[in-house]
Amino acid sequence: MNPKLKNYLDKVSILSQRPDWNQYFMIMAKIIALRSTCNSRPGGAVIVSPDNRILATGYTASVAGSFQCSDKGPNYCFRREKNVKDSEKYNICPSIHAEQNAIIYAAKHGVPVNGSKIYCTLQPCYICLKLIAGAGITQVYFELFYESINGKRDNDWKKAFDEYGIECNRITLTRENIRLAINFVKSFTSSRRLKSE
Repeated sequence: MNPKLKNYLDKVSILSQRPDWNQYFMIMAKIIALRSTCNSRPGGAVIVSPDNRILATGYTASVAGSFQCSDKGPNYCFRREKNVKDSEKYNICPSIHAEQNAIIYAAKHGVPVNGSKIYCTLQPCYICLKLIAGAGITQVYFELFYESINGKRDNDWKKAFDEYGIECNRITLTRENIRLAINFVKSFTSSRRLKSE
């Protein structure tokens, strides 16, 4: 066994530090966001059944097989290149939000999401919120508040969560769970931890 890994495992009992379900699914949403091709606001989402089974995932990106902003480098944004105002961004931006892609994936593959919950790295915008409500998703968990340059508009659509009967909660990952996730990613996760007989 790798001496560094053994040293770490001697100090920490990984199984005793299992994240709760909300932390677990938010970590997954963040990892899913690694596939995002939006340079402005990468996003990840996980749709989960009431009994905590993953139904679908999605990340912010253009339609599969089409042009992706990340294709032109880390600072490129199609909307900004066209000088489109923030108020018109949804009419020109080629990206599909993570929540939308997760709902699309579920629909494409016949996976029912009615009564489920969604974990997203960004609080859903108004368009995503309407899709979430229409799909029958009843709970939203997010990491970062969605804030545009139009605060009044943001406040108006945030009220729609109540109007649509969708529970909305912010989740902040604990330091312990961040450390645990990093250590899992950095090492060989499935290395033997207990001595073989």
